[in-house]
Amino acid sequence: MLKYKFPLSVLIIVFSFQIIYSADMIQKVEYRKTTVFYTADDKKGWSAYVIGKVLSTGQRQISDNDLNQAAQDKSKITVRLYSATGLRKGQTLFVINERNLIVSRIEINSIFKSTSFGYLLTGYGNFRRVQEDFNVVLKTEDINDGFSYVYKSRADYFQKTGNKSKSMQMYEKAIEADKNNATAHMKLGYLYYDQKIYSYAKKEFELAYESIWNVYDNQDKFDIIRGMIITRYSLAYESNLPA
Repeated sequence: MLKYKFPLSVLIIVFSFQIIYSADMIQKVEYRKTTVFYTADDKKGWSAYVIGKVLSTGQRQISDNDLNQAAQDKSKITVRLYSATGLRKGQTLFVINERNLIVSRIEINSIFKSTSFGYLLTGYGNFRRVQEDFNVVLKTEDINDGFSYVYKSRADYFQKTGNKSKSMQMYEKAIEADKNNATAHMKLGYLYYDQKIYSYAKKEFELAYESIWNVYDNQDKFDIIRGMIITRYSLAYESNLPA
């Protein structure tokens, strides 16, 4: 069997590239800001970030027995992204024309990296008025939600691998990006609780409860309320016990 030896400089470059690539998933990028409008008569628009351009539109794949099949023409879109940072499945994007008028809405279905085009996303909607190279935008207030989601995902990973310190840092960044990220507050609360820092845990659980309307998973809702209960119990009965 042949064994290949690579120079140390090559290995360092490869390793550095892996670090940069991983970091790109949690670093904010400078998307170009613009103002978009619903109609040509609008006097005041709303702020958005240009996150990519339309690459192609096509027909969404549906089953043969779907009664709405005739209405599915140009219902799938592929967008070439400037970066995948801050974007996730389920987010809503908008397609604008050369006059910055909204011509369509996109619901993100998937995000992936292509060898030829870089980051791409696919989504569904009505794209009959959409043309190739139209800009795709995201509301400025929605970008933080995406960043918060990325930070929380990284925090979950570090927590599973036992790196509690790094996990806490990432949950804090998730909260910094979106103060209404109830799940991040809750996860951080349990980390403080495990370290018996009950006053900090209590604060995080209370903040999580204030944003519980933003939680869709019933288990997460249960964990928030459970965290509030056990933390208050520990504050009342454990923190005052003699050492």
